[in-house]
Amino acid sequence: MPNVEIHGLDKSAARGVRKQIFDMFAGGSYVDEMVVTICPTEVTDAKGVSQPFLRLANSCQAHTGEIIERLKTLDMDIERFELAEFIPKTG
Repeated sequence: MPNVEIHGLDKSAARGVRKQIFDMFAGGSYVDEMVVTICPTEVTDAKGVSQPFLRLANSCQAHTGEIIERLKTLDMDIERFELAEFIPKTG
């Protein structure tokens, strides 16, 4: 399950980015498993300049390269984490 986290944007801007992300992956084979998490974080550098970024956590590495290439079009920094395992909820 790809999880794209949005860090360092206000809620309105983050919602806009979330829409862009879902739009760019619409029709993809894994979009039904994808989630976008809006994190209420303030991200600044030492000078106090806002430095928003995206973080991709993906339990299936098969599409990671493709996901990153598409996310690059948003012109934001990207962090990538490899999840060892995703354990779905039961029920």
